[in-house]
Amino acid sequence: METGMPAPSVIAMADRPPADVDPDRIEQKIIRAYVRLAMTSYLTDDTRSVRLMRFGAIEIRMSEVALSAEAPGLPHYWLELYSPASGTILDRLGFFEFEEEEMDAAVRFVQNAMRHPRTLN
Repeated sequence: METGMPAPSVIAMADRPPADVDPDRIEQKIIRAYVRLAMTSYLTDDTRSVRLMRFGAIEIRMSEVALSAEAPGLPHYWLELYSPASGTILDRLGFFEFEEEEMDAAVRFVQNAMRHPRTLN
């Protein structure tokens, strides 16, 4: 029986991505981490880093290599999928500047890490 009213659209909660996977929220977190990074002191190895977010036993952090320590041709900034328990970097993505294409790649890196968490063996 048709009533002439459209059927309500229902989206199951499982079909919605977590709020932290939203590209705009991730971009905001990346920008905030970049600002915090600028206010952080360099370590003895001429690097500095700040945590972007943590989920489970894994965290995503933003790191910077000092210009004097940087090897020619290597990015100055890095997003790293990091295991604090083992002290290892599981994956990383480098950036020279956070222009539109690099920011899009950074957001996809974070989304992928959150959607497909890695297990530590």
